[in-house]
Amino acid sequence: AGVMGGFKVYWQFVNTGREAENRRHLRGSIDEFQPTRGQITKIETARYRGTPTVECFIVQNGQCVASSGPFIINVA
Repeated sequence: AGVMGGFKVYWQFVNTGREAENRRHLRGSIDEFQPTRGQITKIETARYRGTPTVECFIVQNGQCVASSGPFIINVA
């Protein structure tokens, strides 16, 4: 079963590592994303070494109905 119309998309990006911490850019907030032409893809740039995570949430009628689960990205 899929999610049909009337949903919101949220993304959470969490930086890790000393460099992101020193620059106070660990992030972690969950931000609403406005899809364009049905695309829910969001492009981010890896700026700091570490193992940042990214996760997508689909909210419908005020409830989280789907999530991607966290993706771990290794930035060397």
